[in-house]
Amino acid sequence: MADGEVVIDDGGSTRIKQLAAGATRPGANGNLDTLLDVTNASPQGTAIAIGPFSQLTLVSLNTAGSSTTPPSFSVPVVVGDSFEITSDNNQKLEGRIVNRTAAGGSTADCELTVRGGGACRPLPEAKRNGTQRRYIVSNSGGITDVRVTLPGPRPNINVNVDGALYNVVIVS
Repeated sequence: MADGEVVIDDGGSTRIKQLAAGATRPGANGNLDTLLDVTNASPQGTAIAIGPFSQLTLVSLNTAGSSTTPPSFSVPVVVGDSFEITSDNNQKLEGRIVNRTAAGGSTADCELTVRGGGACRPLPEAKRNGTQRRYIVSNSGGITDVRVTLPGPRPNINVNVDGALYNVVIVS
């Protein structure tokens, strides 16, 4: 059952959504519309997904439909941890776990930023079905790399998933 997870996958272009709220994340509303605030003057858009979040999972499927390990993994995340998902055309989605209790958020919200590579700014679009929204970076391709930065003694993760049939990153 959906409980406010953030799902990033590569259905032709990089897609981003926060699922409907549940018991763990009752404040999650799926509204990440500020990802659309990309202009020539500001070639990035940033939004906050309401948490709390504590896990990041990557699942890659090969052409036989089997999950591949590596690169599939699951890792606990805490405030200060970050991740970067790179897609074809060098588009990036950066995420960071942040404490926003002072601003009315949770102890572990997820700040998401879409960013273009070089002179190619991202072209995010939104689609809506009832109250559920999803965002598509229309000029990106499939996910090629996932990097997770874990401060402290935990090892960072950097995996190349280019060539996989399908990739999904879930922040839960």
